[in-house]
Amino acid sequence: MASKTEKAEIKNFRGKPLPKPLNYSYTFDTYSSKQNALEANVWPADADSYVLAKINTQSEASSKSVEYQKTLKGLNEVYEKTNEYKRQQFLDNAVIGGMALEQAVAIADSVDGMKVIPGEVEKVIADYFSKLGQ
Repeated sequence: MASKTEKAEIKNFRGKPLPKPLNYSYTFDTYSSKQNALEANVWPADADSYVLAKINTQSEASSKSVEYQKTLKGLNEVYEKTNEYKRQQFLDNAVIGGMALEQAVAIADSVDGMKVIPGEVEKVIADYFSKLGQ
């Protein structure tokens, strides 16, 4: 088993382009042989021909996902304070709870904390990057 480190970048957040990509790296385990994977207890009992690549791909995806979430943690925290986020959470929960979408939208439109503010998310993103010094 060997550890491998890769780099990636995040260019968009919640469908909005970031002013500058957020870069991160992630480390995952790779296996050079079946024996190596067997010793690590990650080798499935079937399909030897593709298993090694599958294990390595899963290891990379898992590590990348964890680091992606860590990289966006601060930006998510400020985004979750926006009207857009609160509105979407309300709409999702209202519809799941059986309310008609039109009724949920009418309610959201009547509450100050859920009214759409044009450019709000873009400003939150810009402020976040400003505080990072990027």
